[in-house]
Amino acid sequence: MPFYEYRCEKCQAEFEALVKTMDAPAPKCRQCGSGRVVKKLSVFGVGAAAPAREKGASCQSCQQGGSCPMAH
Repeated sequence: MPFYEYRCEKCQAEFEALVKTMDAPAPKCRQCGSGRVVKKLSVFGVGAAAPAREKGASCQSCQQGGSCPMAH
């Protein structure tokens, strides 16, 4: 079950809620009890392991010349 972020249109409170399905009705505001809440656009990231590089090797993923600052 995913967490969704909501904002209350009445009191502007922001909160998270664990929702069983994407189509479930929005929960009521925890601060004022209003049903006028909107789901916020949430951003999440999924990382993958970077390939191993020798120290000082260029990663070719940025426009910087020389060695990659993230290769330490």
